[in-house]
Amino acid sequence: MTIKELRQSRNMTQDALAEAAGCSRITIARMEAGRTPVTLKIVEGLSRALNVSVAEIFEMLKEADQQEKR
Repeated sequence: MTIKELRQSRNMTQDALAEAAGCSRITIARMEAGRTPVTLKIVEGLSRALNVSVAEIFEMLKEADQQEKR
């Protein structure tokens, strides 16, 4: 599952996730598209906002990165 899929499964908009995670909607959009580096601060915010562990966020980011390289 990707962060985008998880966000959508929770019926959250990019704006809502950004607000809950403490970053901008542009950051969320770029992250979902794989176009921006993700800081620990953002990962921690995503973890809180999506109610998953930091490890799960890192795993989703890793999987998304591997899919891009294929």
